[in-house]
Amino acid sequence: MATEKGKFSADIGEDVIAAALDSVEQRTRSGEQPAAVEASGVPAPAEPQPEDLASRCAAAEARVVELEAQLKAERETALRAAADLDNARKRAQRELQDGVRFANERLLKDFLPVMDNLERALGHGSATRDWATLEQGLQMTRKQFEDTLGRHGARPLTTLGQPFDPNLHEAMGAVESTEAAPNTVLSEVLRGWMLHDRLVRPALVSVARAPVVPAEPATPAGDAEPAAATKGLS
Repeated sequence: MATEKGKFSADIGEDVIAAALDSVEQRTRSGEQPAAVEASGVPAPAEPQPEDLASRCAAAEARVVELEAQLKAERETALRAAADLDNARKRAQRELQDGVRFANERLLKDFLPVMDNLERALGHGSATRDWATLEQGLQMTRKQFEDTLGRHGARPLTTLGQPFDPNLHEAMGAVESTEAAPNTVLSEVLRGWMLHDRLVRPALVSVARAPVVPAEPATPAGDAEPAAATKGLS
């Protein structure tokens, strides 16, 4: 009914409202859309069919199988790479050890002829007692030995007559000499050796020094006058 001009009011009983709500709930449970939704024109979401669910499950299972196979292949590849790396490390370590153990093989082969000649010289000297021939053989063997060392970069130091060098020489003593300049190597006790540009062993030498000149005894002052007086008397 009208209460004021331009305004209306309607009295709707509560039983009518309750009946309308029950009708909406029943239609919702039965799958029917409410009239308001149907009137809006918005389609209700379609429920997934069993065939779609089965195909999706099959696709997911196939993807899982594919990923498991890929993971297995990657794991086997990683294991093979680790095994190859470990084998390479062991092989390199073994080659390094062999290189250290047999590093002097070439040097040994070069020195074996020297040892053979030395044994032949000693055997000939013991059998013939020809010491001159033995000395000659030993000199030749010594020359062969030095030549072999030279092929491997080793050379003896030349020290006699050279100025004393603390970087190359080790002084065993000083000897007075009037023929050699002071601080000159006079004799060699033990030869020094170089390996390429590196000192292997310093030479043990004796060094010259200037002779000590004894000082003349001083004449007492009181003895000069009697000597002069005696000269005058003569």
